[in-house]
Amino acid sequence: MMDVLRQSKKWKQEATNLLQKSGIENILKKFGVVVFTGSYAADLMMNGDIDIYVVNKTYSKKSVLEIFNKIANFCSFEGYLFFDWKKNKHPDFPSAYYIGLKKKIDGTKWKIDIWFLTPNNLYKLEYFNLNPDRISKEQKLAILKLKNFRNKFFQNISSKIIYDMVLQDNISTIEGFKKYIKNKF
Repeated sequence: MMDVLRQSKKWKQEATNLLQKSGIENILKKFGVVVFTGSYAADLMMNGDIDIYVVNKTYSKKSVLEIFNKIANFCSFEGYLFFDWKKNKHPDFPSAYYIGLKKKIDGTKWKIDIWFLTPNNLYKLEYFNLNPDRISKEQKLAILKLKNFRNKFFQNISSKIIYDMVLQDNISTIEGFKKYIKNKF
């Protein structure tokens, strides 16, 4: 059980190294308040996925595309994505502009999801706002254990589903995970 804690800590350290080497945080700070969120902020990492909100009073598609160009010119990633989730609404994503960065390091795929939000949109979000102070040690272990299992056998299941399983539905076992997935999907 403690093995998943070590794995998670390793993922977090590798994520911190990637962020520092890329300089992405320093670039983003020029355009708003940078808020690390999701599994990185909550110490629940079990794969190469980092979520960031950049909050400012206003963003336009043009201004975020300018930020996109700065990132592409100054940061060394292999893939760069842009989506307009303000125009193309999606139930699982915030109403925001999105930049995705992809990189492979030592055979491991990394993804950084950057959401450009206004303060009004930020308060509506629960998806990535995991408060580590409100997650018990038992819940943390359950989340990490289920993420580890998901990574091996159910890669299409999102972390959000696992957070909901553990934090809302009190599912903490592999058997409970399998039953939940069978009934929901």
